[in-house]
Parts: sequence; structure tokens; C-alpha cells
Amino acid sequence: MIPETDVQLGAVGKSLADNVLPVVMASGDAMAIEQLQLCLTTLGIVRQRLPDLHAALRCDLGDTLDLLKSISTGDQADSDLIGASEDMLAASRNSPQDIEQQVRAVKARIAGLLEGARGTPQQAKIASAIMAAQPAMTERQRAWAIPMGFEPDPSQVTDLKQLLNKADNT
Repeated sequence: MIPETDVQLGAVGKSLADNVLPVVMASGDAMAIEQLQLCLTTLGIVRQRLPDLHAALRCDLGDTLDLLKSISTGDQADSDLIGASEDMLAASRNSPQDIEQQVRAVKARIAGLLEGARGTPQQAKIASAIMAAQPAMTERQRAWAIPMGFEPDPSQVTDLKQLLNKADNT
């Protein structure tokens, strides 16, 4: 077994490209060819972004946590979730899956707070805070997705590493 994830992904991509793609191409099955090419492209993107995954997830948790703090009702559930999220940010050894799970929990609480405020004056405050938090999150997501090729002018998007470094220094 090859221990390095990048090397493993590279070996899978090479095997697919060298051994499977020629057979699929010879079959003439347009859908299978397209899907295999998408798989190979996705493997390449994963390999490219894997070194930044942990930092990007920590940024996502930090931004989402800041949003929750700005709209929190101050109840025990919020305090517990905020505390657990702060602990996770303080401990750099959490797995990406653990961080993703925490982000989902914080986002679910934010959605719950917005839903609970529906029809009240608090709804506008929460909605405004959510909208105010979006530019930084969207900018990072756009930078993350550059290799997918959907950005009309990638030169207009701040470099992902620059965004991640900026977040580390705040």
C-alpha cells in the first residue's frame, strides 16, 4: 500500500488514463467516455486542492462560527455549540470530516435561528447578518472552484492560498 494520499490518487488517475480510458474510448460509448474524463478531471482537482483542504475547512468553520456568534440568542445550546466550535478551531489536529460535521451543525443552528425568527423583527437582523457574511465565504468558494473551469475570468478571483493565509492572520 502506498501511504501518501497524493501518490495514491496519482496512481489511480494514471491507471484509469493508461488502462481504462483506451478501452472505453474504443467502445465508442460517448456517455462512458465523458464520465471517465470527468472522473479523471475530478481526481486531478482533488489532488490539487487536498493540501489546502484542512485550512479551507477551518476558515469555513471560523466564518460560520462568527456568523452564529453575531445572531446567537445566548441560550445554552448556542453556548455549547460555540464552545465546541472554538475548541475545534483551537485544536489543529481535528480531521476534515470532524470539521465538516461541526460546520454542518453550526449552519443547521443558524438555519434554525432564522426559521425561529420568521415573522418577527429579529428575522431581518438575522437575514442581514447572513447576507453580510456571504462575500468572504463566496470569495473563498470561488477560489476553491477555479480548477473546475466555470469561472468566466479566473484572474478576477483572489488566489485561494492568499485567502487562506489572510484568514490565518486574523
